[in-house]
Amino acid sequence: MQTKIGTRFSGADWATELRTVSLIGLGGIGSWLALNLGRIGHEIVLYDGDTIDETNVLGGQMYQMDQLGTNKAQGVRNLCASMGCNNTWHLMRRMFDDKDIPELITITGLDNMAARKLAYERWLYTISQEPENADQAIFMDGRLNLEMMEIITLQGNNPDHIREYREKYLFDDKEVEDIECTVKQSTFAAMGIACLMTATLCNWLTNKKLGMDFREVPMYQRLILPICNYKTEEYGSGKEERREATVLPVEEPRVFQAAVDTAV
Repeated sequence: MQTKIGTRFSGADWATELRTVSLIGLGGIGSWLALNLGRIGHEIVLYDGDTIDETNVLGGQMYQMDQLGTNKAQGVRNLCASMGCNNTWHLMRRMFDDKDIPELITITGLDNMAARKLAYERWLYTISQEPENADQAIFMDGRLNLEMMEIITLQGNNPDHIREYREKYLFDDKEVEDIECTVKQSTFAAMGIACLMTATLCNWLTNKKLGMDFREVPMYQRLILPICNYKTEEYGSGKEERREATVLPVEEPRVFQAAVDTAV
């Protein structure tokens, strides 16, 4: 079926820039992202081998009680279709592995560093096979807990992004402290990070269409909801921009990660 662009947003520059997206992990981040991207009309490759359980439905993910026991990739596709998404879906009813070749546009909503590292390395492999298309490649890593979120965005033609991500944000799982299960995730925060990630992708696609950096695509975004503290950073250019209601010391990634890794 040919995707029909929604008339409510068909005039946006990003609306006509439909691409194929690999979406790895369909928990709180990935499930809501799938709805956003599907509504826009992107062709989406879904990766998740888990089945839907009650904690997923009640804990912030976009599932329903009548889907218990269903594979998450299948469940996401069914729900999105029921809400008007007529885009193309490819269902990988299993976990992403080291033989997979993701799309140039790869987005992750994963709950551990080993899985993030694998997705990142395989995305780099995709670029190595299509070096002429490096400027059409983007990798987004979403991290979330109850009321905090973090987004790291790498543009394929920016070596500074790639180096900073590898050196600063891909540490070992053993360095991350666990948090109590009662403060791991909320529906509104999961929907919120999906909103920010979708907007960031739309900004990047707008820039590609216009052939200029017209919209902001930060490498790093952080939002702490209890104090409405939003911050962006662009490491590759040395540019940093802060939008903060309250000035706080910048957390080391490992400290923040203790609060976000188990939330997906």
